Amino acid sequence: MHRIGTSWLLTCLLVCTQAFSSAQEPSLQELFRAEIALVAPKLRIRQADLDPDVALALASSGTTSRPSVGGYSLFAGDTKHLVYSPLQTRIRGYRAALQLADKRAAFSFALSLVLEPDSPAETIWSTAYEVVAAYGDGFDRVLVGILSAPTSMPLLPKLAYPAADVLVMRADPKHIPLFLALAQSRDVYLRSRGIAGLGLVSCTESAALAGHIEGLLAPIRTCSVSATQRAMFSELFEKAAKDRSYRVRGAAALALGLAGDDESRSLLVRLARDPAYIIMEGQSRGSRRVVYPVRATAETVLARLGYPVTRSGGEFADRDLRKATRGGRDVTRDTRGTARGMISRVLFNPWGW
Repeated sequence: MHRIGTSWLLTCLLVCTQAFSSAQEPSLQELFRAEIALVAPKLRIRQADLDPDVALALASSGTTSRPSVGGYSLFAGDTKHLVYSPLQTRIRGYRAALQLADKRAAFSFALSLVLEPDSPAETIWSTAYEVVAAYGDGFDRVLVGILSAPTSMPLLPKLAYPAADVLVMRADPKHIPLFLALAQSRDVYLRSRGIAGLGLVSCTESAALAGHIEGLLAPIRTCSVSATQRAMFSELFEKAAKDRSYRVRGAAALALGLAGDDESRSLLVRLARDPAYIIMEGQSRGSRRVVYPVRATAETVLARLGYPVTRSGGEFADRDLRKATRGGRDVTRDTRGTARGMISRVLFNPWGW
């Protein structure tokens, strides 16, 4: 009985989502026009000092209006310490907004589920993503606004990591200026996302023909990128391959595998011997799962290009665990170069960087 009820509930949710999408507003800016006009007065700042994308992000995320639907509030805390309500509260508010055809609240609740989910593998994440992604360029501008928001803004700066992950999933040549800026960031998480985004938008035709990469939440396709841009990106990828952060080296491995030429293969082979590893709980009692994030990325893209590789990592215990990590460097708790307390549960790649 429980399974039937759950299945029925998910079916209803999908129907509501499809109905919502088919009747959507022509643009996110028009949908939140009134809220956008009130952002500057509510934050007590001059309109001229407010970036349009940041204003759209503040309004459409509900940060300045704090929506509540069916008794379910999107946020908890005061303006200075604003946080999302617990996940189940937001899911119920999202469903209520869909049922009431409240498009503004539905977008705000859906955005919260996309940026702060339990896991992007959950069905609710996919349905929420459909709602926000239906607004196309407007949704992209919201992500850009989050990444551009000054640290003085409420909530948005805390969402920078998941916003960067989702933007990489939606990588497009129009994002190149932002990806270039992220690739120069002092924050290694954002820097890695900039490199990965540039790699995706400069993917070569031969790499695209190899098809989708399992576990990667981003489509593999060729885009219109000039030869000058490719040359500039190539220099960034080569530099990133030598970065001190395993996150940036992992992104470089992906980028070189998608956009690199034959000369970059030697760099990929070197990255396939990278010492950084992460230890996770194993499935068997007393065992641990070892992931070499940079190696695994390099091995994946090399295999797609037809190079023979030996897969690293796996599940080990006792002596085998020591053997599997010998000569490596444990980066399980390495948070150097990242913002304190900031995480992303979206994580567009399956390798842990």
